Amino acid sequence: MSKCLQPNESGLFDKAMRLEEWHAMGDLLAKLDAVIHWMLFAAVFERLPTVEPKGLGGRPAFAPAIMFKALVIQNLYQLSDRE
Repeated sequence: MSKCLQPNESGLFDKAMRLEEWHAMGDLLAKLDAVIHWMLFAAVFERLPTVEPKGLGGRPAFAPAIMFKALVIQNLYQLSDRE
């Protein structure tokens, strides 16, 4: 018998139970939207310079409001760019 702990294998309902726990905690992004009034920053976003694409191809730019929200969430939850 091994003295080391063996990792537990996932059971049939483990993922479903974890998802239920996550839903019970509530949607953290919805709570953040309820607390922060994003429209307060609209005037700042309108003053940002825009760059027109030089040609066809490439991914379109994200809206400044979306990028701002991503940066706020990244900072609050201490996430890396990849996360």
